[in-house]
Amino acid sequence: MGAKTIAIGALLYAVSPIDALPDIVPILGLTDDAAVITAAVTALGSALNKYKQTH
Repeated sequence: MGAKTIAIGALLYAVSPIDALPDIVPILGLTDDAAVITAAVTALGSALNKYKQTH
């Protein structure tokens, strides 16, 4: 359940018009989206490795 929440939350943040840094700001506007997606992929990769080891 936690992995699903991370994935859905990251996707919603990426497509949401409300960001920590607005996407209108050149280059910097996309860095917060990229950071959230990177953190989510890292967390999901860890969760998938744990799942793979137990099954």
